[in-house]
Formats: sequence, C-alpha cells, structure tokens
Amino acid sequence: MYQNKIFVLGSPRSGTSVVGRGVTRIVGGHIYSESHLIPLFSNLLDTVDEYYQKDNFQPSMMASLYSKNYIVGKLELILKDAMRGVVVDKTPGIGMIKSIPLIKELWPKSKIIFCKRRGLENIKSRQKKWPHVKFENHCRDWAASMELWEKAKVNLDFLEVDQFDVVKEPSNIASQIGTYLELTQADIKELALELSEPSKEGVPSQQAMSLSELDWSDEQLEIFDKVCGQVMKRYGYTSGPEYSLNNKGLISQQFKEVL
Repeated sequence: MYQNKIFVLGSPRSGTSVVGRGVTRIVGGHIYSESHLIPLFSNLLDTVDEYYQKDNFQPSMMASLYSKNYIVGKLELILKDAMRGVVVDKTPGIGMIKSIPLIKELWPKSKIIFCKRRGLENIKSRQKKWPHVKFENHCRDWAASMELWEKAKVNLDFLEVDQFDVVKEPSNIASQIGTYLELTQADIKELALELSEPSKEGVPSQQAMSLSELDWSDEQLEIFDKVCGQVMKRYGYTSGPEYSLNNKGLISQQFKEVL
C-alpha cells in the first residue's frame, strides 16, 4: 500500500471524483466517496483558537483546567487516528483548500493533487447537479476556490490537473500523476484506464464550450464576468471554444516544495 497520504481537492465539479477514484484503486486503502472530515476538524481547531484568544479564564473556571495546546493535541490525535487507514482523501470544496496548512502539519510528506476546471464548464455542470442554488452563488464558490488555491499553493509540493485534459488526454495525465506519486509503469497504464472510465453521469464532452452558446441570461452573463472574469484571466482561460490560451487547461503543473 502507498506510504504517503494523497489528498485530491478542488472546486466541486472539477474532476476530483474521477481522479480520486482512479488513484484510490491503484494505491489502495479505505475507499470513501468523500470524507469531509479534515475541514470539520480544521473548523474545530479554528474555534478553539478563537475561544482561547478572546476569553480570559480564571483559575476558578472549569475551562482553565484545559490548556489550548491540550485540546488542540487531542483533536489532532483523533483526526490522525480516524485517517489511519485512509490513503486517498478526496474532498472538494473551499473548506478543504483552507485546510491545507493542517494537512501539511499533520502529514508533511503528503501529496496534494488539485483538480481545476474552467469557469464556464464548471458552473454549467453545477447548474445541472444543483439547480436550486443561485447562479451567483455558483460563480462565487468557483472563484473563491480558485483564488484560495492561488494562495495555498505557494511553496507547496503539489500537482495541478485540469478536468479538460483528464477527458482529452487521460494517458498523459496518468503519466504526470504517476510521476508525481512515483508509481510503476504498470500502475500508470492502469490509472490511464481508470481515468478513461465513464462516470455514472457519462463522459464529459471533449469539446470546450463557448460563452456565446450557453443559455445564460444577460444578467447571468454580467454576473459571471464580474465574479469570475479576472480569475479566468489569471488562470489563462478564455471564454471561447479554444478553452485556454494554449488550447489546453494550462494544467498539470507540478511544483516541488521550496525549502
């Protein structure tokens, strides 16, 4: 079984499921569709920190019997014990991206794979899966995830893959994931097959969308440009059928931790 923990994260509807499923089948360990455990403990630790900052405990108070370090230590031990049999944790969303410092503190040698997807396709996919959510909220969640990742990945050991490339070039992406995780050639070939396997929702289109062909209202187009426009540009994404400035996802960037 693979020795280091692997965390697959990103904005929802960005390919975390196919990548997480494929990697898990190769390296082994307990399989969960999504854990969402680390963001929970990250929030608990933040609450403990805030509580001890604002409250001046007196010796007569019961809370004074337990130091902040004691409670933090206990929570971290519970989390590490819960994650003992987990090799791959696939949890999309803002909370997991915010939890990267905790991940690296508890598992310094862990590997992080960030899955991303252009705003057009991501938000269109979100609308289909969660039609009850407001359009603007979809936009803000995608933009926030991508912006948080820009800050989180500084000096981080990670691999970044784009869902568009996973669909179009599964063998190439499998090779890059395999190199990052130091897998065998046999494992890489098997991973390529896993990445090519259709999900329950079918195979995503290999053709990039164009903003002009989406059935969004003028108001929605304005919201998308206002909320997501600058983030799209920073990531090199276009709003046309070429997907990005190099007609790929600009993806699969790997950065080793700066020591």
